[in-house]
Amino acid sequence: MSEGGREAVRADDKVVAASEVRRLEERVRELERLLGRKTMEVEILKEALDLARAKKPILPSPSPLPGNPVKTVSTTLGVARSNVVERRDGKRPRRGPQERPGDVELAGAIRRLVDERPTYGYRRIAALLKRERRSDGLTPVNAKRVYRLMKKHGLLLERHTGRRRPREHDG
Repeated sequence: MSEGGREAVRADDKVVAASEVRRLEERVRELERLLGRKTMEVEILKEALDLARAKKPILPSPSPLPGNPVKTVSTTLGVARSNVVERRDGKRPRRGPQERPGDVELAGAIRRLVDERPTYGYRRIAALLKRERRSDGLTPVNAKRVYRLMKKHGLLLERHTGRRRPREHDG
């Protein structure tokens, strides 16, 4: 028995095997690695939160904190790596409001039809517009375009859920 073991026995202390000590030291190292990883994730999230509060793009660079890999940042934030790289490189085109030639005239025709028939939805309005335009020799209008314009101008009907209120029981 080693000198330390003899001293522990004399002092009536608990003796622990060397293999148990090695196992516990390995567990401590593993927990320290995990703590370091979680600390880095917290720092990344704090930086991303500060960027979001400042009304800037979430990730202007590949990593909010220099020296952190893109994979770590993307998994911490829960976004795809390709998304992070596209934002960094500026390859992603910004989409603005869609405007097409003839939208103003079409919106006027839609408003006229909605004023005449306030209970008609976008499908019926689109059908009426198609009928009118075909009779005038113009190209028919797409229902999706009618929907987009009606939504833009606030002309859509309230959505019908199909659910009825439950009957109230009186007794």
